[in-house]
Amino acid sequence: MLYAAPVAAPAAAAAASPAATTAAAATATAAAAAAAAAAAAAAGGTGQFQQQQQQQQQQQQQQQQKQHQA
Repeated sequence: MLYAAPVAAPAAAAAASPAATTAAAATATAAAAAAAAAAAAAAGGTGQFQQQQQQQQQQQQQQQQKQHQA
């Protein structure tokens, strides 16, 4: 049992790394979508466009959550 911990720790770190990378990419994408929505609002964009951006952001967050659960 003493040897299980040193082997398990690197395996857990390796499994967490792709998830962290995916989360960072999803966060950056969501930030870009929010920035686009803010720019549209500043330019007098329509409410419909803003709703579409919010829906896209919510979908990205849901995908991110599914990836963390998998």
